[in-house]
Amino acid sequence: MKGAAALDVTWSVPAGRDFVQIESQTNEECMLKGLKEGFATLQVQVGEETKTVYIAVHKKEISNLSIACAPETASAYENVTITVSGVPVGEEVRLIIDDIEEDKTADNSGNVTFTWTPSDGNPHTIRAEIVNSERYTGTKSIEYTANKLDQAFSIEPVKDEEDETVVVTYGDSETHIANVQNGSDGIQSSSDDYGYSAKVYAVDGDGNKTDTLSEAAEVSVDASTGEITLTPKAAGKVYVEITKNGNEVYNSVSEGFVFEIQKKELTVSAVTAENKVYDGNTSVKVTANLAGILQTDTEVSETIPGTGTTENANAGEDKAIVSTTIHLPDTGYENYTLKEGDISKIDEVTATVTISKAPLTVRIPNAQRVFREDNTAVISTVEAGMTFKGFVNGEDKEVLEGRTRPSVSVSVSPTGGVIGLNSEAITADLEKAN
Repeated sequence: MKGAAALDVTWSVPAGRDFVQIESQTNEECMLKGLKEGFATLQVQVGEETKTVYIAVHKKEISNLSIACAPETASAYENVTITVSGVPVGEEVRLIIDDIEEDKTADNSGNVTFTWTPSDGNPHTIRAEIVNSERYTGTKSIEYTANKLDQAFSIEPVKDEEDETVVVTYGDSETHIANVQNGSDGIQSSSDDYGYSAKVYAVDGDGNKTDTLSEAAEVSVDASTGEITLTPKAAGKVYVEITKNGNEVYNSVSEGFVFEIQKKELTVSAVTAENKVYDGNTSVKVTANLAGILQTDTEVSETIPGTGTTENANAGEDKAIVSTTIHLPDTGYENYTLKEGDISKIDEVTATVTISKAPLTVRIPNAQRVFREDNTAVISTVEAGMTFKGFVNGEDKEVLEGRTRPSVSVSVSPTGGVIGLNSEAITADLEKAN
């Protein structure tokens, strides 16, 4: 404020209104220093006239407050040292974390140190603010998340009376296969957060876990008993992963193992042979009836083709099948195996087959003969040039056991003429062969 050049100007702060302090003054101006928050009164006397000026005094904002934590990332239940810096000397700082509050006074370096122990691994807001100060204000906040603690458990397979790992076969009901052994470090059974979950993954050709979930089995864990049970849905190897659940303090943790679901054994209850015409081979086609297929596998046939063997290849009725070989088809039977392996010789199942004689076509060309006195003539089929068609498996007329030279006697009238040979006579002579 400027006054008349010829008059003296006096600046003053009334007693009891010490919100400001005069640092310097001239007739033209007055330099003030704020002491505390409030409304200050400044009196200006110009000559014999006095005027009053009211001034609002605000706290000084401390903008350079900082918060440092050591360690920068602790684990749950590990002590953390929190240092608030940039605080005016002697001022109080309040540290606020969740529902915890603590006040301390800044040292000669402008620092305030607190100790805090995080009780979980959730994010926390650490807030520092200057309090109980008439001169200063300021706040600073940071986010801090402690690491959750690790926990552990183990899995023990169930053993049978012979100390062998329990076997589960396709088609079995829910089976107890392993037990969870809960570790001492981690969530205990008395906690509401105590629990386990299970997943089943496919494995690769080397038996290693993949990222693909498998539908070959359903697995569950009873947290109260630690029992791991498996219900098979398909044969083959799977990776069973058990996860111990985490909470605000502990990380979840997983353990796993490879488990193989065995194929279900099938037995051959009957074998039926398919009759055939003589072909020179001992093999015959058979159909096997399978026992043991699950009723739920409605698309899996209970009959499959196979091969059988006779003692010899000759034609005959009700010839015994001396051995039978059955292969399960590659498609549709992935969950099954035959009782004696992929190839099963079924000796205990009997079957017979009828092998019919193979038909031959006989051709006899025209022939001329002189009749005897009794009006008959004898024509040799060899002399007549008889030929055969219909041999199989590389055979020829040599297999007819000397029956390639039949003779046919015919009677005619003396007048001569064309005479037809009796084909039935020739057939009768050959039918004993195959």
